[in-house]
Amino acid sequence: MLSHLQQRILRSPRYEPRDDSGFTLTELLVVTAVFMIVVSALLTTLEVAQRQQRRTESIVDNQLQVTNAMQVMTREIRAANPIDVTNITDPSIMKTSIIVKTGSQSSNSVKTWRFYLNSNRQLIAQTVLGGSSQGTYGIVLLKNVVNAPNQPLFRYFDEFQAELTPGVIAASTISSCATKVVIDVVSRPEFIGAPDYEGVTEVELRNKLPGGTGCQRP
Repeated sequence: MLSHLQQRILRSPRYEPRDDSGFTLTELLVVTAVFMIVVSALLTTLEVAQRQQRRTESIVDNQLQVTNAMQVMTREIRAANPIDVTNITDPSIMKTSIIVKTGSQSSNSVKTWRFYLNSNRQLIAQTVLGGSSQGTYGIVLLKNVVNAPNQPLFRYFDEFQAELTPGVIAASTISSCATKVVIDVVSRPEFIGAPDYEGVTEVELRNKLPGGTGCQRP
């Protein structure tokens, strides 16, 4: 049973029961703003993480491509006969292009390999199977080579480790005297802002006769 005071309060016209089950508009706006800030922070963090992942994948992919390109060129140059300069009229071309032949004439298995940098700064591996009549095949080894102007793709050395500079020394001299080829490639990944990757390797010409035989330097 309600006390006399409680009954008077309930009968008072000023008394209005309070409903605490809802939220005010201000509270809803505050909660919404906080939620949007949290979501924005999460999306920013996710975008940064995805960007970093793409950057890392691009760097690793670029390094793998350089490694694969080096392996392809090393394998064929090492197995080749001395460098082929038959159709080279300007020795300076040899700074960005090298031609070698593999296989045997007697078994009709000769394959001509040309590794060169095209006008789009792509490193191309081009082959001719069984002579030019059989067709030429080319693949892109690297998409974006960014060697400095004074940084040749291919450098040549004789048995005394003296560098044979194309353009200064005749192509025929390089062909007969080179015992080692140094491949130096700087490749830029597709992701903008990622660092370049440089690969350097030395290739000994396996079929070059020892003792400088056949080398006729001026």
